[in-house]
Amino acid sequence: MQQKLLIFIFVLLSNSGFTQNVDNKAVAGKFHFYWGYNRATFAVSDLHFAGPNYNFTLQKVKAFDRPSPFSVQEYFSLTKITIPQYDYRIGYQWNGHWDISVGVDHMKYVVAQNQSVLMTGTVSPAASIQYAGTYANQAVVLKEDFLRFEHTNGLNLVSLDIGYQKDRFYFPKINTALSGHLGLGIGAVIPKTDSHVFGKGQDNPFHWSGYGVSGTVGLEARFWKNIFFRAQIRAGWIGLSDILLDNDAPERARQNIQFVQYYGVLGKYFGF
Repeated sequence: MQQKLLIFIFVLLSNSGFTQNVDNKAVAGKFHFYWGYNRATFAVSDLHFAGPNYNFTLQKVKAFDRPSPFSVQEYFSLTKITIPQYDYRIGYQWNGHWDISVGVDHMKYVVAQNQSVLMTGTVSPAASIQYAGTYANQAVVLKEDFLRFEHTNGLNLVSLDIGYQKDRFYFPKINTALSGHLGLGIGAVIPKTDSHVFGKGQDNPFHWSGYGVSGTVGLEARFWKNIFFRAQIRAGWIGLSDILLDNDAPERARQNIQFVQYYGVLGKYFGF
């Protein structure tokens, strides 16, 4: 089976008349736009909560993403395409290699329920009779009546990226180019946080809570000079110093998040 696959690839490349290490200028001076969907993983994170009746830190909290189950309506209906974990970006190629772009990476972040973590800080009886006390690296279980915390609408990284792209292979007979892409980005993080601490909270509005930096690496297949598919990985760090909890009262959370995001996008180069 492997030999047949290798023979097929060799015949395809041979019949396509591919050229290595080309610098295709077809996209120079053009804009581009893409849309796609992602999966994300997160490192453990320390979460700090502060309010009038509590001030505590939870250490090494585990969290996961929440992708929508695939369906044609969910992922391709114009009224629902922003429900899954999506990515979109618009940019400009000022030459055959360098581009600048702005876009949104919409991830979802959900703290895992029923996990055991270490807690340090204080909780007064006014906040919770059950959990009132002073804690010093004591183990607690994150049950529903203790904490429900998620950025599910979502963990939105709005970033300005600088990218470098280089065509590695070109198949003139099928008018297709394969290229590698690297990038660096920095921007604001605007989550919509659903938080309930000791059973009290709400699904908060969108709020600028911090900033993030990230790097990307990916492969792009460009068809007929203008249509492209890109498979990409974005890894980065997010610092959230002003997370809304219950309301506009002085109840806030803060955390730092390290993430890796995997996504595929479909896009188009265009000019005016």
